[in-house]
Amino acid sequence: MAHHCLGSLLHYGDGVPMDKARAFQCFTFAANSGIPDSQYALGMILSKGEGCVKDINEGIYSLAGGLSFAAFCSTFCGNGSAG
Repeated sequence: MAHHCLGSLLHYGDGVPMDKARAFQCFTFAANSGIPDSQYALGMILSKGEGCVKDINEGIYSLAGGLSFAAFCSTFCGNGSAG
């Protein structure tokens, strides 16, 4: 959870100099540790390319909490396809 909190501070520059690349690293560590808020934050950062290379597919994967894209679509779109 500490990595998530540090990532938030760095991402927004709250009391520390803004550093989106370090925020990305912190959120990645926390997301890989299973912190749902970090998985969401990482997904948003990846989708926008903030402090990292923009990767919409990985962003969706992270937003879905580690579900595959097909499983995400099946769960949230109802038909198992992206379109």
